[in-house]
Amino acid sequence: GLMVATVAPAPDASRLLVTVLDPASHPADLVVAHLFGIRGHLRAEIALGITRKRVPELAFVVSAEEDEP
Repeated sequence: GLMVATVAPAPDASRLLVTVLDPASHPADLVVAHLFGIRGHLRAEIALGITRKRVPELAFVVSAEEDEP
């Protein structure tokens, strides 16, 4: 039920800050912990779609849907 809202370099393209929307409003720390636990899988999926020598590291922020413009 999560949706990616934004992906931004943080502080550069070697690390990406992914903001996800959680319409169900689960506790943000649990959502981030889950995403952190599957980040290897997520990075592998990203690697399939980009042509770079290294796949960026991922960091996550959770936002309630109504917080986004």
